[in-house]
Amino acid sequence: MSKYTYKFFTPLVNFDSEERSFEIFDGVSIREINETELAVFQKAKEEWPNAQGGNYIIECILQKDAPESKPREFFPEVEHIFDQIITILRLFKPERVGYNLILQPYSSEPSAAYSGLHYKHQIMWMLSGSDYVNEKYEISRADSLDLIQFAREIPFGSFSELKLAIEYFNKSYIEPYTPRDAFIDIMITLESLFLKGSRQELGYKLRMRMAFFMTDSPKKREKIFDKMREAYKIRGAIVHGGSTDKLDLDFFLEMRKYARISLIEFLKKPNLRDELDTIILNSGNPT
Repeated sequence: MSKYTYKFFTPLVNFDSEERSFEIFDGVSIREINETELAVFQKAKEEWPNAQGGNYIIECILQKDAPESKPREFFPEVEHIFDQIITILRLFKPERVGYNLILQPYSSEPSAAYSGLHYKHQIMWMLSGSDYVNEKYEISRADSLDLIQFAREIPFGSFSELKLAIEYFNKSYIEPYTPRDAFIDIMITLESLFLKGSRQELGYKLRMRMAFFMTDSPKKREKIFDKMREAYKIRGAIVHGGSTDKLDLDFFLEMRKYARISLIEFLKKPNLRDELDTIILNSGNPT
């Protein structure tokens, strides 16, 4: 029985690569945008002026046994795939990368009709005057090979297990969130990962579990413990309307680094969430 082929792409924001094209999974690749796709994107921007894009796209090719029965029928499936790839990119490197538009061209002609879905809430937030804004998410040739291996080491079943943590981790990249709100997003990420089933002494349990989970060095554990104590104070101040003078970009980025490192390990080893206290009691580390 013949298959029906459908192509989707999303323009990547703040992304560059030494490789013109590389495949992450079967049917899912990152590559330079071509003239036809650029023309479709420009048409879409007339409808959605806030759509963001760049020189690269994530492309998804779906093979289906039956033809599309209505416009955007397969968009939920493709959105799920693109969200996973964006999450992998953000876990692989700390720089900002994102998307806020999915397009499905109906032919290979530059004037092709298309279906599109614009995500107004996924415009990446900018911090005026910071070097962080100017950092490009760049993939070298060596990086592209490492990225492919990294992506294939993560069992996709674990994405659903950590859905809440991933959702808030990704929210920290997008507006209308301010650095204050993005910081709360990261704290929710860490709490979701490390406080499963906990109801009491949350701040203490979070910093103790994170300290033992992330390193076996006593000095580094003490540093993480103290950092998380400060983070919980800032979290409390934000939630209760107090001063947030101690929250700066560097501190926020360090917390997001902790979230990145932790998410990677929990995604690769989903059972860790149920083993944290055992790890602490044995003074071991998960690796």
